[in-house]
Amino acid sequence: ALRYASASPSPAHYYSLLRALFKSIGGGKFESLYKEFLPLLPSLLPGLIHAHARARTRALREVLLELCLTLPARLSALLPFLHLLMEPVRHALRASSEQVGLALRTLEFWVDHLHPDFLQPRMGPHMRHLMAALTRQLRPQPYPYGPTALRVLGKLGGRNRTELHTRPPFEVAPSVSSGAPLPTAGGHSLGVGVDSGGVPPARLYLE
Repeated sequence: ALRYASASPSPAHYYSLLRALFKSIGGGKFESLYKEFLPLLPSLLPGLIHAHARARTRALREVLLELCLTLPARLSALLPFLHLLMEPVRHALRASSEQVGLALRTLEFWVDHLHPDFLQPRMGPHMRHLMAALTRQLRPQPYPYGPTALRVLGKLGGRNRTELHTRPPFEVAPSVSSGAPLPTAGGHSLGVGVDSGGVPPARLYLE
């Protein structure tokens, strides 16, 4: 399918066929088919990653990301390719909602089942982008993936702070000319002003 897709002007049909095949044999129900895929992994995964890099449409890129993250293979068989899978996970965390959920489940599964001494060297080259993508998912309800992203960051432990110095700054809301006064005991009002340049001068006043 990859060979025909690479030569076709409309490869989406071939990749959709692969996606249907991966879904039908996923979940560990067909151990014999898993064994059939083992010899294909060294060429299949790099081929999918290369196709993703060349894909021109967002829909096709997301299908290819799903294929990378749903390969019909046991985790033990994917260990030699874990460094390659980090890139699809990173891209999926910035894709549509369905791909974000798949990437978070995949990353959490790795963190739960792999020793930190094995996982860390493979995550290291991608840690900056992974942390930035994970922190982007920390949003309140009704966004569905905030709690999962927070749980993954918690399971990473101290590793989630290794790239703190490289993270982009938080976005700041536009400033206002003056803050609303807050009532205090004794009938006074306490206000906080912000100048027009957007720099809070920490000005407190009593009326």
